[in-house]
Amino acid sequence: MQKPLGYEAVRDIANTSFGYGNHGVFVVIKSYFDGSGDNESKVVTVGGFSASDDICSKIENEWNNALVEAGYCEPNGAPGIFHLTDFGTKHCKYRTGEWDIKQKRVPLIKRLSSIVNQKGNLIVSFSVEADQFRSFYEDSPNKDIYGPEYFGALAINAFAFVESAIDGLNISQTPAAYVFERGDREHEMHHAFDEYVSIHPELNNLRGLSFEPKILPLLQAADLVSGKISEVLERAKGTLGFLDSGAEMTFVENFERYYSFDGTSQALMVNNDQTAAHFCRVLNKSHLDNGDKRLFPVIWSHPQVLAKRRTHKIWEPK
Repeated sequence: MQKPLGYEAVRDIANTSFGYGNHGVFVVIKSYFDGSGDNESKVVTVGGFSASDDICSKIENEWNNALVEAGYCEPNGAPGIFHLTDFGTKHCKYRTGEWDIKQKRVPLIKRLSSIVNQKGNLIVSFSVEADQFRSFYEDSPNKDIYGPEYFGALAINAFAFVESAIDGLNISQTPAAYVFERGDREHEMHHAFDEYVSIHPELNNLRGLSFEPKILPLLQAADLVSGKISEVLERAKGTLGFLDSGAEMTFVENFERYYSFDGTSQALMVNNDQTAAHFCRVLNKSHLDNGDKRLFPVIWSHPQVLAKRRTHKIWEPK
């Protein structure tokens, strides 16, 4: 596999997050992602995390305990199903809209964020400005090979980054699973995943993609990652009018001034030796344009991928 730009940095991030100093160690990597945003959003995000199986189990146990201890639970005492979008609103079935903000709501979000942002985890997100993507699409000479690509374009970046991290550790022959929430974006994720594996057939029997219900705590944690990062970028976009720094990608950390005043963004995004590694980026217009140029010859050199792309309905930006 060709080593991507920034390969050494990716390897360092992978070593920090997965904790493997020795290459060739057999592990199982699990990645959980969720999407945030819709046709009305200024910014669309795919975010989540990747970790070894033992770290995922640790996050799941701590997540469930935090919900129960906060009273965010079912009538039978089981952990509730966390949704960031309705947390603290009248629509939340766990009545968090009635909770005191400083005494209960903020502490729970901080605790959940800290659970995800723990050492051994790798927090990953890719975001795009909706108007930037529309502009890119309108200028692209390859419209006929694009489907509804908002989330597909971000998902393929997430797949590619995690694969780069795994490859950087020389453990590409270990199984890796990608999990998304069930929903109306499944077709886009399937397109992105199938395309990636078609271009990298050596991974065909080693990679899995599944869509699971939100009852899974680790998908709830991915929802928190995607949602909190999207909140920061929406605030920044609303104030600045743009996120593009002129580089191919912009670090989400560059928008620290738009973190929540209550400290919940900081709890998720603080990065030091005792926290998760972070790779959270906004994809700018130049990245999309350059990616289009790199993608087109790759697609043409894989007829089976091109044939599938040709069956996609040409996307019409709204």
